[in-house]
This record gives sequence, structure tokens and C-alpha cells, in this order.
Amino acid sequence: MNQEIRLPNSQHINIDLGLKYLNGNRKLYLKVLNSFLTRYQNFDINKVNHENFKNEMHTLKGLSSTLGMQELSDLSKELEEKKLEEKFSKFSKLLTSIIDDLA
Repeated sequence: MNQEIRLPNSQHINIDLGLKYLNGNRKLYLKVLNSFLTRYQNFDINKVNHENFKNEMHTLKGLSSTLGMQELSDLSKELEEKKLEEKFSKFSKLLTSIIDDLA
């Protein structure tokens, strides 16, 4: 029985773009989305230590881009290049919104 794989509905996720990056493989896309959810559902940017901050933002930038989360990717890139604490609130709200849509 081939059951349709349901993907999340979110204004912050361009599913078509994410699927394009994963060659249209819906099952793989859902698996990576679930991994993203598991990894970032309790992520607190304020608790990332200074030594790991740039690496965390770099990883998040690439993963969110691959999944079609362009706004999150762009914001992560900004933070990777320059750690601006005034952007932390916007980042946290956006990530929370995406996590809520995935949950």
C-alpha cells in the first residue's frame, strides 16, 4: 500500500524548493525535516557558547537552505558573519514558528 507522505504546511518553508534539493524524494525530505525538528526543537541561541556560535549558525544556514527555509537560512548567515544580539529575538521567533509548524 503506497500511502501519501504528508508534508507540513508553513509560510516559512518552501517545500517545492526543499524537494528540488533532494531530487523530489518526499520520504527523504520528511526524514530530514524530522531530524531538523529533533535537533532544533529545544535550541536556544542565547545558550550557544561563543566558540561554537559561528559553526552552529553555519550548520543551520546550510540545513535550513536545503529544506527550503530561506528566511531562516538568510538570518543564520547574517548571524554567522556577525553575531548581532539584537537579531537573536527575531531568530528565536522564526525558529519557534518553524518548529511549531513541524510539530
